[in-house]
Amino acid sequence: MRSKLIKPIRSSMKYKYPIFSVFLLWALLSYAQSFEIPSSFKHLKQVSNFDYIDGYVFTHSEVDTNVRSIKLDHYSNEYSDVCFPICFIKINKKDEDKTLVVFEPGPSMDPEFVFYKKEENKFKYLFRLGGQELYIPGNGNLYIVGLYNNMYTKKWKYTVENDLVYEVKQPYYEVGLKTICVQSIQLFSDQQFTEVLATLPAKSEIEIIAANSTDDHYLIKSSFGLLGWWKYEFDYGSLKRSAIPALYYHGD
Repeated sequence: MRSKLIKPIRSSMKYKYPIFSVFLLWALLSYAQSFEIPSSFKHLKQVSNFDYIDGYVFTHSEVDTNVRSIKLDHYSNEYSDVCFPICFIKINKKDEDKTLVVFEPGPSMDPEFVFYKKEENKFKYLFRLGGQELYIPGNGNLYIVGLYNNMYTKKWKYTVENDLVYEVKQPYYEVGLKTICVQSIQLFSDQQFTEVLATLPAKSEIEIIAANSTDDHYLIKSSFGLLGWWKYEFDYGSLKRSAIPALYYHGD
């Protein structure tokens, strides 16, 4: 059963940088067209509701979205010049204090979620996580989805303890990209690339299943159904074309 497509909530708030906002809107709307909320989080509430940003935030029901008047004394990053407070929320429902969640579009397509803790009348910076989608189910975990500054749409799980965030390591990252190879490629039976499993001709249909933690070894399925490892290599000096153009770094 397919999960429900979620459309971003809009408001009348204006972005204060018109030229940049046009580019940002175009790029993020392209991302929005393919966005679907995972079925495991369909019970969560969408609380992101600002114009010109597609920083999707979904939370449990105990959330305070009365944050538009908040002004931060400083930004968490020297390159940040605009931010959008999203909500106050307990990352773990058992926590005593709520955390302020802020979305920063970034100066050059570097969207991030930034987290603050309110202390008296000031906000203390805690940590930041890059991505376009944030899920806060209330069990102390954060789930992030991000495309920009990555080779593919990547998914992370984090856990928060004592205002510190830790990534919950995965053996591999899901890629899930169906495409073609424009050049012949070899699939290997191991990540040491010692035994050739198959040689696929140019224009072969493939599916990139997963990647290792360094995003240079990819598990690829052939149209026949064979699974083998392929190493991503790109010569930045000569700008040599990759054998799989659909797989590239989405960033500066």
